[in-house]
Amino acid sequence: MATTLSPGVAPGSSTRERRRARTRRDIADTALALMLERGYDRVTVDDIAAAADIAPRTFFRYFASKDDVLFHDHIERIEAVRAHLTARPAGEPLIESLQETVRAVAGSYADEDDRTRRCMAIAAAHPALRAKFLDQQVEIEAVVAGIVRRRLRDGTGHDPDLAARVLTAAIFGAMRAAVDRWLDDPDAGPMADRLTEALDVLSHLDALTRG
Repeated sequence: MATTLSPGVAPGSSTRERRRARTRRDIADTALALMLERGYDRVTVDDIAAAADIAPRTFFRYFASKDDVLFHDHIERIEAVRAHLTARPAGEPLIESLQETVRAVAGSYADEDDRTRRCMAIAAAHPALRAKFLDQQVEIEAVVAGIVRRRLRDGTGHDPDLAARVLTAAIFGAMRAAVDRWLDDPDAGPMADRLTEALDVLSHLDALTRG
C-alpha cells in the first residue's frame, strides 16, 4: 500500500507549508478545547485568538470563520482519498481498492479518533455545523464517484454515470452506517476497522440477501 499521510500534511510539502499546517492545527486544537469547556455558542474568534496567543487577524489567515476549525483538514482528507484511490492497481477489484483506500486514509488518522468523536458531537448539536459537515461529505463523494466512473468497464449494460453514482452512494451509505455505529459505541475500536468492515459487508451483499 502507498505510504500514509500525516494529518494535515501533504507529501512533498515544503518547510513553510508544514509549519503553516502545524499552526493551523494548533489553532484548531485550541478552539476545540474551548468549545468543549464552554460550549460552541459561548466561544468567539476573539476567545480562540487570545487562547492561541495570536491576533484575531491571524486567525482569519487560517480560517474563514469559527465554523471551519472543527473540520479544518477537510481538503487534506479529500486529497488523501484521491491520491490513494488513483494509485491502486487498475486491475484490482473496485471494492478492494476502496477498502484499501479507506484502511490507509482512515488509518493515517487513527490517532485522531478521540478528536473526531468530540468534533462530531459538537457538529451534531448545531444544525449549521451539521450541514457544513454533510456538504464536505458530498465533496468527497463527488471525488470518489469520478474515480469510480473511470474504473468501470464499458459494456456493463448500464449508464456509466448512473452506475458510478449508485455505487458511490452505496459505498458512502455503508460508511455512514459504520461511523454511526462507531459513534454509538465508545468501545467499538478504531473507526478505520468499522469502515473497512462496512465495505466488506457491502461486497458480500448479494450473498447476504440470498440467505
